[in-house]
Amino acid sequence: QTSENSKAVQESTSTTEKEEVKEPDTPLTEEEKLRAAIEARLEEIDIGQYLMSGEIRQEIPIIPDKLEVTLKSVTDLEESYVDTLISKDPSTLSNRQFLRKMNELALCIHIHSVNGNKWPKTVDGDGTINEDAINVRLRHIRKLSSPVFNLLTQNLSWFIDRINKSLTASALGNG
Repeated sequence: QTSENSKAVQESTSTTEKEEVKEPDTPLTEEEKLRAAIEARLEEIDIGQYLMSGEIRQEIPIIPDKLEVTLKSVTDLEESYVDTLISKDPSTLSNRQFLRKMNELALCIHIHSVNGNKWPKTVDGDGTINEDAINVRLRHIRKLSSPVFNLLTQNLSWFIDRINKSLTASALGNG
């Protein structure tokens, strides 16, 4: 068994060495540069917060002191509500319209605040969706310029990716 352990360590070491040997640096895309710059300004996601409150929030200074958004994880209730809204739409929506609507609704339920201004809560104290709050949030989103809307959508995607990576790392004991 000792030789098996030794072999496993050697394989692990050689894998690590292989990972350290990288191809010649390829230039980062503009999107990769933007993500790296934004993520360098972030505090690490607190999985303990999620486990205690059922919600993760992260302040994201997209453009420091100009565009700062706090995103939050959402509940299955909120996700199901979005699914229900989408299923009510006529099947005549173009792919572009469908994607736009999905992104609007995703931002609607994930944004906690923008530039320090809290948005109304999507879920009432009795555990039901607050449709008035959803409509207020959608009005805010629909007033955004297209470039800002795209930045927020892009950052939401990265936020969800960070949550998933943090949860996976914690589940594996690496977090």
